[in-house]
Amino acid sequence: MNLVDQLQLEQYLPPNLSVELTKYLQDKQVLLTISNKRKTKLGDYRLPNSKTPYHRVSVNGTLNQYAFLITLIHEFSHLEAFEQFGKRILPHGKEWKMIFGKWLKELISRNIFPEDISKPLAKYSINPKASSVSDPQLMIGLRNYDVNRTIILNDLSDKAIFQIGKRIFEKGTKKRTRFLCKELNSSRLYLVSGLAEVSEINKL
Repeated sequence: MNLVDQLQLEQYLPPNLSVELTKYLQDKQVLLTISNKRKTKLGDYRLPNSKTPYHRVSVNGTLNQYAFLITLIHEFSHLEAFEQFGKRILPHGKEWKMIFGKWLKELISRNIFPEDISKPLAKYSINPKASSVSDPQLMIGLRNYDVNRTIILNDLSDKAIFQIGKRIFEKGTKKRTRFLCKELNSSRLYLVSGLAEVSEINKL
């Protein structure tokens, strides 16, 4: 994706944001790349260097518009933190948290997000973590707007049989944000996050 491609950016964002964010890309000389789905990360920021003298940001293009916006601002906050405080700061340290939290609060105040996202996002913005998917309520709110929703363990009923990778489990009792699940092959018990992506297996 190009530095100034506003029309392309518009399709990934909530309404009325593409103009100001395209201007930000231009002013800061940011190369934005819309990536295919990556399981290990939602976005990425790279500092300028001798070979590439501009900021580089990538965001997964498969995210819904609200998740895309939060991820984009997450990466812009890295840029701002390094510009303001230098390269010696921690990537997700207090400087980044302050900038990202302030940016999120400003967007929330403009009613950019629906209520099922804005409420958990307001709480998350007080002390944002490295990944928004680490906040269960925020992730649940964001998933409501996915076009192709994946199944997570929270979606399944008690005693449901499900698969993660090559291992098959039975869903058990809830322990805070995790479920005590039995692996059927070994009968061992495991705590599995309710946010884990799973494949449900129909019982015979």
